[in-house]
Amino acid sequence: MLDVVTWPAVDDARATPASPRAAPGDDDDGAFLTCVDRIAAAMACRLRPQRVVLVRVLRWFDHRWLRPPGHKVTPPPFTAARIASECHWARRADGAYEVAAGAACLHRPRRRGRDDDDARRLLDAPDAGLFVWYSSGSATDRKGSVITYAVTGRATVPWFAALVPAPHRWRASIVKGLALDDVAELLTHPLPVVA
Repeated sequence: MLDVVTWPAVDDARATPASPRAAPGDDDDGAFLTCVDRIAAAMACRLRPQRVVLVRVLRWFDHRWLRPPGHKVTPPPFTAARIASECHWARRADGAYEVAAGAACLHRPRRRGRDDDDARRLLDAPDAGLFVWYSSGSATDRKGSVITYAVTGRATVPWFAALVPAPHRWRASIVKGLALDDVAELLTHPLPVVA
């Protein structure tokens, strides 16, 4: 059973000037991707991680891919074939985020005799950061899913949310590891204006 974590309230005056954005696919609902962007922006605003990684996973997934607290911190075990895109963002001195070219991948084809040591090292770093996996196909499936790991030197907070369309916006229907009200608040976080 996952513990429920309550996040501190967002101070909108501290909103991140430029936040990471989810990579779109042809079969992704724009409103769902906005939810992913809001989650990343809100958590980046609260945690100020040096690194944010957004991973687009082919097809919807459920909470069984979530690693509960207390287990070894590794990425959800999606095969490399299910990873549509993986984008790494780094925080600049002014607090804004920019794409970090050349970053090591969390998900890549396994080599014989080698496990996910590189990915584990990424997550074990003292300033590991924020990792967000989100499903593709939200326009076709009319549902989407998100797994988030907030990894700091002190703790790892993993949580899952299944999102469904509702009138005027998407909403969380199933949440594991975080309170439903907290996810609802994340989904309303203001997005920075991109110039």
